[in-house]
Amino acid sequence: MNFVVLSVCKRLKDQVMLLEAPIRGVAPLFNALRKLQASAEHLTPLHSEFLLLCLLAKCYKTGLSILDDDVFEVDQPRDLFLYCYYGCAAFFLSFLHSLSIF
Repeated sequence: MNFVVLSVCKRLKDQVMLLEAPIRGVAPLFNALRKLQASAEHLTPLHSEFLLLCLLAKCYKTGLSILDDDVFEVDQPRDLFLYCYYGCAAFFLSFLHSLSIF
């Protein structure tokens, strides 16, 4: 994994969160995520960062789009735990949003 690109993406996430405009980072992070993946089965540290931005921007269905991929390769266990946590939150909030409760 290219650590320079990874650090730039994390910096982008931090900056859009400081600006309180997380939606501005969703598309660039999604494109970077897809380009950094070695394969569709590879979980990168950007997956959890992307899901967090989707939650903050209330773009739940966009976050769900990466949950359709089966994951067999993980760089670090922490990435997998955050991916599962944020993914579950995105799924639940998407469900509540579809019911118009939330």
